[in-house]
Amino acid sequence: MSKTPPPFAIAYRALLGALLALTCTAAHAAPVAGLRAPAAGKEPLIIQVLDWRGFGLVLQASAPIVPEVFALNAPHRFVVDLPVAEFADPALSRTIPVGKDGIKQVRMARQANGAIRLVFDCEGAPAFQVMQLGDKATLVVARAGQHDAALTAMVRAATDDAGGVGGPASQELRGIWAREQDDKVTLHVGGPKDFKYVLFQASPDRMKLRVPRGKYQGLLPARGKLLERAEMKAGADGWTMDIDLKDGHYELHETRDPEGGVTLVWERVEPRARADRPLVVIDPGHGGADPGAIGPGGRREKEVCLALGHALRSSLSRRGLNAILTRGADAEVHLAPRLALVERWRADLFVSLHANSHTTGDASGLETYWREPASQIFAETVHRTVATLLRRPDRGTKQEKLYVLRHPRVPSLLLESGFISNAGEERLLDDPEFQAQTAFAIAAGIENYLMGPSLGSSPRSPSSLVVHAP
Repeated sequence: MSKTPPPFAIAYRALLGALLALTCTAAHAAPVAGLRAPAAGKEPLIIQVLDWRGFGLVLQASAPIVPEVFALNAPHRFVVDLPVAEFADPALSRTIPVGKDGIKQVRMARQANGAIRLVFDCEGAPAFQVMQLGDKATLVVARAGQHDAALTAMVRAATDDAGGVGGPASQELRGIWAREQDDKVTLHVGGPKDFKYVLFQASPDRMKLRVPRGKYQGLLPARGKLLERAEMKAGADGWTMDIDLKDGHYELHETRDPEGGVTLVWERVEPRARADRPLVVIDPGHGGADPGAIGPGGRREKEVCLALGHALRSSLSRRGLNAILTRGADAEVHLAPRLALVERWRADLFVSLHANSHTTGDASGLETYWREPASQIFAETVHRTVATLLRRPDRGTKQEKLYVLRHPRVPSLLLESGFISNAGEERLLDDPEFQAQTAFAIAAGIENYLMGPSLGSSPRSPSSLVVHAP
């Protein structure tokens, strides 16, 4: 292993003060000096983006990435180990075909110690540079010695202190007001017609509205019965409003205004309105700045997941079950707060909704994931019901170590209702009628699980769902 980076890597390290830049061509396994795994007991690294681009592999995670890298021969391979890591989305756990510049493919496998191993299969001795971009928790594994414009732009963007993603040079906000009525809070933020903003939800009663390159000189709404705080912060990346509501669960509705700006409405709801019925937490995947997979027609995974989430909530409510959403609008929500809702409201079931993706455009069908033993029968029952009622191609149920399914006692599943990478299924996933049919089928599967006879057991009460594995 050579410890001296090539001039190209040195230039990039000088440009952004990268934490790591090296070239690896060794023919034996040896970890990079100075890298170490996270201390035992810490939260796992959550892989949120894993994508092959022309210059190499881009990986983004929930925290700075501390990998171990080494090269092997006979056959030639370049290996990147990510200690104590989990995937945010099962679609990320896949083999990526490359077939160019001497790189055949990138494979993934979970190690016995919990690490995720990325293996670059190469035609000759591998020569890669590994760069960790500042504090962005972004790892780039690129072919050494190349001069790629996209890579140059990505590295420079990582150190761009001007801030803001998209939008005009300056976004002048035109008045902010709030009103309360019964259990509703309405907040209006006026802005330009091409208004760019991002919603970040720490919890249903804690929100940030971030406006890249935003400017505002007016007054902010005063505290009310439900609105406890609306506070503005100006920073290098724009303007941010912190919004705190009275403790509780809120369903957020978001409406873009034709003349510019956005109106946000929070409605306070009781998660267990029917005290004698189970509570289902519905988790529409992705959201906000995280679009998820994008189909050939431009439809984003976060959009179809949100639409299906609302349809499922309505279908469960009609069956008399309690149901709440981890996000009711296009807001960015980290994975930990999604899990926290299960504990906060003592939920009985957890359903995460996603749309699948594949490098080829012909993959199709229904796929369901579970993690803990307490979730297997739940996942299999719902999956079997949905596949039967919708007559979808059945890709089966799979056990996968996904962070969002970390509920050892609460039955949990992640359902991929179709492949957004398939043009035909992209149109299907975006069809309100299909969304309603899918929601009906999922609700029927949940009811089948709760009733028990299809499983060869007696009906379950809400309390027994939490305490005992089915």
